[in-house]
Amino acid sequence: MVQKRNLTQAKIVDQALIIANDKGLDQLTFPILAAGLNIKYPSLYNHFPNIQAVKDAMVVRIYLEMNIQLTTQLANLHGSNAVMCYAEIYRNVALKYAGSFDLVTNYFLKEDSAVGQVLRTHYELLRGTLVDFDIPTTDLVLLNRGLRSMITGFISLSIKGYFGKEFNLSKDETYHQLIMNLVKKLPLKG
Repeated sequence: MVQKRNLTQAKIVDQALIIANDKGLDQLTFPILAAGLNIKYPSLYNHFPNIQAVKDAMVVRIYLEMNIQLTTQLANLHGSNAVMCYAEIYRNVALKYAGSFDLVTNYFLKEDSAVGQVLRTHYELLRGTLVDFDIPTTDLVLLNRGLRSMITGFISLSIKGYFGKEFNLSKDETYHQLIMNLVKKLPLKG
């Protein structure tokens, strides 16, 4: 058994992400999580008050990973290149944590929470990819929502097995075409 002093929130979240990927999010319970960590499940209460708190920590972990990649890889990218970079990073991280994807898409800003902080940062990074387009603010909001909807919809369907090789397009080609069709006609500033 893992000794209590070696158990950390990070190790618990690591195991929770593995369980979600391997067995599904609906199978993530304290008893199953404890079994995966080789501990007695009451020990988890020393780190998290309930399974929802574990799920919150999973969302924070996933968005932190995504935000770090976005911050480093979006530097000096503009226009459609920035949007494509954002879309690729989002998809890659989402597919890495496919079992937890429903968590990622079902969280909204929770003020004064760790989830709220990473989501605000994420939304700012997304907004930053769109600032080079010369469109009114209201259209920018709609573009933001449309892009997120397209990305999450594609990933969700992809996880469920859609997007084979219809029309001789791979999943990657289909994804790139969808994103580029959204942004290629948008006017750039200056």
